[in-house]
Amino acid sequence: MVRAGRSGPAHGHRGTGAARRRGPRASGPVGARRGPLRAPRLPPARLRRGPLRRLRGAAVGGGPPTASRRGGDGRPRPGSDLGRLRRSRGERHRARAGSHPDGHPDQARLRVADRPQRPRGDLAPLAPRGLLDPAGAGGRHGLCRRVPGGVVDRHRHRFPQRPLTKAPDPVHPHIPPRKASPMTLTRSSIAALATTALAPFALAGCGSDDASTSATVDQGGYVQTNLVANWAAYKPQIVEPDLQNAWGISMRPAGEGGHFWITANATGTSFEYVGDVNGEKLHQDGLKEVTIPGVGKDAGTPTGTVFNDHGTGFVITQDVAKGDSYTGPAKFFFATDTGKVVAWTERDNGDGTKTQPTGSLVVADQSKQGASYLGMAISPANDRLYLADFGKHPGLVVLDDTFKVVKDGGFANPFGAEYQPFNVQTIGDSVFVTYAEWDEPGEEEAGPGEGRVAEFTPDGTLVQKWDGGRYLNAPWGIAKAPEKGFGKYSGDLLVGNFGDGTIAVLDAKTHKAVDFLRRPDGNRVEIDGLWGLTFGNGMSLGQKDALYFAAGPGPEADGIFGRLTAND
Repeated sequence: MVRAGRSGPAHGHRGTGAARRRGPRASGPVGARRGPLRAPRLPPARLRRGPLRRLRGAAVGGGPPTASRRGGDGRPRPGSDLGRLRRSRGERHRARAGSHPDGHPDQARLRVADRPQRPRGDLAPLAPRGLLDPAGAGGRHGLCRRVPGGVVDRHRHRFPQRPLTKAPDPVHPHIPPRKASPMTLTRSSIAALATTALAPFALAGCGSDDASTSATVDQGGYVQTNLVANWAAYKPQIVEPDLQNAWGISMRPAGEGGHFWITANATGTSFEYVGDVNGEKLHQDGLKEVTIPGVGKDAGTPTGTVFNDHGTGFVITQDVAKGDSYTGPAKFFFATDTGKVVAWTERDNGDGTKTQPTGSLVVADQSKQGASYLGMAISPANDRLYLADFGKHPGLVVLDDTFKVVKDGGFANPFGAEYQPFNVQTIGDSVFVTYAEWDEPGEEEAGPGEGRVAEFTPDGTLVQKWDGGRYLNAPWGIAKAPEKGFGKYSGDLLVGNFGDGTIAVLDAKTHKAVDFLRRPDGNRVEIDGLWGLTFGNGMSLGQKDALYFAAGPGPEADGIFGRLTAND
């Protein structure tokens, strides 16, 4: 079924591992007029930094992957997903502000089309699966709903990649079907696709699994709750309009008070929340948000964040109040995708109160060298910072407690130049690094099997490579489940895939992937734009057996902070 509405340019969408192309919508009933409906050409804009990814993945619904590497002549092989629109987060920010970096108004229309559309007229609200409808009635990374006859009405249609040659014409059955190219569709062909070719693909994205794993019903499974989001349609407990592209999560350990710190990459802010534990709802107290500096008056673009627990190094001097500064160890750090490290501290007043500023300051800057820090962690001894640089010279960067680069910091890449550090996380006495396939500065490729995980010692010596197999898809978030309280995967390593929003389970004993986290109906948990993962501390900041996540659906235009709990 094709909904009437505005027509717009076809565009790509990052992050599912399956090709997605948005075709123009019909301006009237399907079949009202014969003739080819051609997707308009996009302006040949050279888009700068930022990971709107080129996807090399499975067919819609998770079928076998298509070959998508370039051939020897440099041209894409048949079935590839190369050539789709890629644009940066910075360009999306400029577009929202009304500027057109390439002087072409289509850029602005693309941004509007990316956002989940509020209902107009008599159209019912559409629900993204795992966000508005955690039970799985919605569709994977697209807005969809069930309509009479079991057909899925999808906000973004996925068209087959092969030529359409046999689509019947339901309006004029006596006329032979036209032969169409992959980018040339007749209105009658679209109507036929809605009931034949598109139906199984769309239904597969609206609650079914891929072909690589069987969707057996799990009487337990995991239940999703959205706690904070920038739009009420996601049904969160708290609506925060500026929580856009929620990315990193950090917090203090149990017994030290503090907040959940959630970075919003698109608005240059870290939001702070307390609670969601022991019957206390999630809420904000005196410290509600901290701004991350960018270039000039522009907001920063924070990604990962980390807490400095009892470290005596990383000393900074920060204004904590008007005309009043404080010198002491930084408490929280933020990485930015423009190659900066930002720090924040607070002053203990000695009477049980603290002076907490709402700003932060840049303490290390490698932006001119083309760095793009997409993740960060701190050593168990709190004397080193680890930065996942996915920029011009990708690699794992180590800073000492004076913010100087450690030249021989270890962490040799065990996977070769094809894969580069996408994120880094300290768990216990180990440092885990997730790797994504590096294409060019700030650009990763997503698809089943396009990811790696390695475990190191704090000094950068390789301990072992974990076998994620085809369960990894541009992995970013990583957390270790508690030994009990998290269902059948208690004690295992959980790896969140930015590529398709799934969460892979890696057995703690065999170090191999065994499954995905699944909902009670047996379908995989899929959270569009999935980034950070962490468990609560069990005292003041979340339940210790709940997996908290940050995500930037939309793509990367909206933000969600939520949790997953075992349905025991």
